[in-house]
Amino acid sequence: MPESLDIALNRLKIKASQIDGVDVLVLPENVFTSDETLFDTPESVELAKHLKKQGVACKTSFDLQVETDVLERRGLDIWLGILWILREAVAPEAMEYIRMYIRQILPRIKSSEPPIVHLKIGIKRENATAELDFKGPPDSLDSVLQALKCPTELPKLGS
Repeated sequence: MPESLDIALNRLKIKASQIDGVDVLVLPENVFTSDETLFDTPESVELAKHLKKQGVACKTSFDLQVETDVLERRGLDIWLGILWILREAVAPEAMEYIRMYIRQILPRIKSSEPPIVHLKIGIKRENATAELDFKGPPDSLDSVLQALKCPTELPKLGS
C-alpha cells in the first residue's frame, strides 16, 4: 500500500480488512498532522454522499467509526479533504463525479470572485501512487480532474 495511505490508516487505526471492496476513501483533512482532533468538513461529507449516490463504494471516517469533528469554516473556500482512490479503474468515474459535485455547489456561492478549492487526491496504482495537492479556482480543478480521468496517463510517482 502507498506509504502516505499507510500512515493515514495507521493514524486512524483502520485495518486493511475494513476497506476491502472500497473504491474511494474520504479522509479527515488533517490526518497527516499531529493535531489531536481530526476534522472532516461539511463539503467532504457532502462529496462522499454524492459519490455514494452515484454508486461508488466510498467510506468516510464516520463509516469506519473514526471519531472526528466537523470543521465549519466561514468564507468562500471549498474544503474537500483528502480522497484516496483505492482502485485505479475507478479513477475516471470518480474524477467525473467530483467535477459534477463542484459544478453543483458553485451556484450556492454568492461572490464575484471564484472560491478556492482545497483538495488532496491519492490514486493507488499497481506498484506506485499518484498524488495531487490542489489549491486553486474551480475551473482549474475542473481541467486537472478532466486530465486525470485517463488513468493510463497518470505519472508514476513514489514506489
